[in-house]
Amino acid sequence: MKSLKSHLPITRILKYGDIVQKEKLKGWKTFLYLFVGETELFTAGILLVTFGTILLTSQSVVQLLGTYVYFSRVILTILISMAIGGVAIQISSVKRLVDDYVGYVFSTIAFISNSIALTLEIFEILSYGANWIGIEFFGAQSISTSSLLITLGFIIFGFSAVMVVFSLLDLLDVYLGSKEKK
Repeated sequence: MKSLKSHLPITRILKYGDIVQKEKLKGWKTFLYLFVGETELFTAGILLVTFGTILLTSQSVVQLLGTYVYFSRVILTILISMAIGGVAIQISSVKRLVDDYVGYVFSTIAFISNSIALTLEIFEILSYGANWIGIEFFGAQSISTSSLLITLGFIIFGFSAVMVVFSLLDLLDVYLGSKEKK
């Protein structure tokens, strides 16, 4: 009785080995991008819920603390851009894993939306300084210079910068993957 290896050509085994290596690498990258997209979506979702809660309870804050809370379109745009970027990174990763999609659409959407969020944050930091979140929410009131709000602003800025880098890496991965298939 002959073994199965004797019936298969060597080139087919080598090609299968190459395919297995590429599948392992593709799974690892996909898991990383899925995790990054989910983290961004979760963070943006939590911040959107916090933003909505602050706005809905603004009358109570006025009565309790004597400070007014203002609606900020800039912060809302930043958070929505972050959420769109997270969803787009996830869709791009899943489509690449499932049907070897190498299109640029979702990776480009992720990069553009994350870049919009980072650009708005840079503009706010240049306009208002380190306490840009405090000024956006509370105006020129004394609570706007709180160190907690300054720290939150820098954390959101750093997170957005990391997400722009990851979405750029995702876009480059799609670009290099499409060149490899040609």
